[in-house]
Amino acid sequence: MHKDNKERQQSRQGTVPCLPWFFSPIEQERMVKKLNLFINSPSYYTQENGVIDDIYQLCRMISLNIDITLYTDALDTIGITPIIAPTQILESGKWKEERKISLPYRMASISLVSDYDSFLKADLMSKRKIIIENILKSLGVIKRRLKDKFDYEQIENDIKNLLS
Repeated sequence: MHKDNKERQQSRQGTVPCLPWFFSPIEQERMVKKLNLFINSPSYYTQENGVIDDIYQLCRMISLNIDITLYTDALDTIGITPIIAPTQILESGKWKEERKISLPYRMASISLVSDYDSFLKADLMSKRKIIIENILKSLGVIKRRLKDKFDYEQIENDIKNLLS
């Protein structure tokens, strides 16, 4: 755990900002300066079936409201792209899981597979749950690599509070 992590947690305890969907130019400028978590719509599924607005808004809301600098001093940017593709597409090698963490460049890029058939058959709430599980699993990859330099428990808690 980083040295001033307790201070960060104490100052944030119980608070996760909830931004409106419409932003003024001043708000946009502030957000651009802090935006450091990028969660994309699911690859393959989105290309084949189009964007699901609710899933897009979910990813956007998490990206806009979570500042990774509150959970680690080791990274400046995290990119997460869930992969939702049929087994035969995955086996062809076109879509592959990615777990890249570069400490010199202070960035992480994580793409993990979620079950295509489950996602396809799921209702909207279950689809949201699958995406959230993928995001948390992706952050878990970073935790395993960075160990005590990444406060996974706090970011997980903040994401769950944001979504409740």
